[in-house]
Amino acid sequence: MRDHVIYESRLELTRLLFADFDPCVRRILAQPFLLKAVLEGKVRKHIPDYLLITEQGPLVVDVKPSGRLPKPEVAFTVAWTRQVVESRGWEYEVWSEPPAVSWRTSGSWRATAGTGCSVPSSWTSFAVLNSMAFSRIKPQAPCRPPRAAGAVRDPSPSVDRTHRYRS
Repeated sequence: MRDHVIYESRLELTRLLFADFDPCVRRILAQPFLLKAVLEGKVRKHIPDYLLITEQGPLVVDVKPSGRLPKPEVAFTVAWTRQVVESRGWEYEVWSEPPAVSWRTSGSWRATAGTGCSVPSSWTSFAVLNSMAFSRIKPQAPCRPPRAAGAVRDPSPSVDRTHRYRS
């Protein structure tokens, strides 16, 4: 299914872009369910931001700005959410800002160098995230088992990656 996935902040959008480029992610669900727990005599409720269905199993993701993580109420919610999610055998992730990467260091700025063209800021952000996604995201386990020696490759690949440009 190729539906749009909702997000409530640019930080959530950034996490979605990383998930979109992760070959292990098969499906993304936004605000997938309501968690309820009675803790310290109070009913606590929390809706995680995303559920990523991966080849390794479900991954519940909460997206929080790094500046909010030290706050006691946020730390408390993250702790009990982690406990509930991991008790089901699922993985849990709190995702914050990616490391700072400048446009110049991504190498993508060279595409327009000397052409007199300007690049929209949305493209800049996308190109930086794109380069980060392919250079930094490493799946925890291989998405697919390695092909056996002598195994025949699928004769009808969805994308032809055999063509190489010559300079």
